[in-house]
Amino acid sequence: MDLWWLIVPSGACNFKQLQKRECLAIGWGELGSLERYIKKSNGRERLLKGYIQVVGDSVYYGDNAWPVDRAFDQVPDIFIRLMQIKNNDLVVVIEVGSEITYGRAMVRGIAQVNIDAASSYRYDEKYKHSHCVCPDTIWYEWDRVKMGELQMPQENFRTLTINNEQIEIALQGLERVKDPEKAN
Repeated sequence: MDLWWLIVPSGACNFKQLQKRECLAIGWGELGSLERYIKKSNGRERLLKGYIQVVGDSVYYGDNAWPVDRAFDQVPDIFIRLMQIKNNDLVVVIEVGSEITYGRAMVRGIAQVNIDAASSYRYDEKYKHSHCVCPDTIWYEWDRVKMGELQMPQENFRTLTINNEQIEIALQGLERVKDPEKAN
């Protein structure tokens, strides 16, 4: 079991939207579906990164450059990390820029994954964050008072990272929610 950290913007794909969609999702929808590339790469990260890089370079060229600073070398890595999420992993969702978080980055909830991301990838063009994995994810709102304090990882990351330093705090927090007797 691993503890992942996913940053979502408050507007385009916030915690509540992911909870309603019952999946994890990331942006760069202009890349289109990556399903055939994910299947072709069959676990070979370097090949998948190459595919994403080529598709992205063809979509985001000239004045329509990759939509985030230095994304040309980070987006393929983010997709690789997304595909590494496994059944039973936990994903802490950090929301940035909402009225609820007063514009700061704040832990909003945690997702308990029930299927491997690589085998559950789908593209949903209805949403800006259209690259979806892990349907039927179980969602819990994170209440610092009841569940404890989760501190964001110290390393600087964009969108998604793995950091198991606080996995015990996350597990204890979930136990308190699942079994209210433990909350006292």
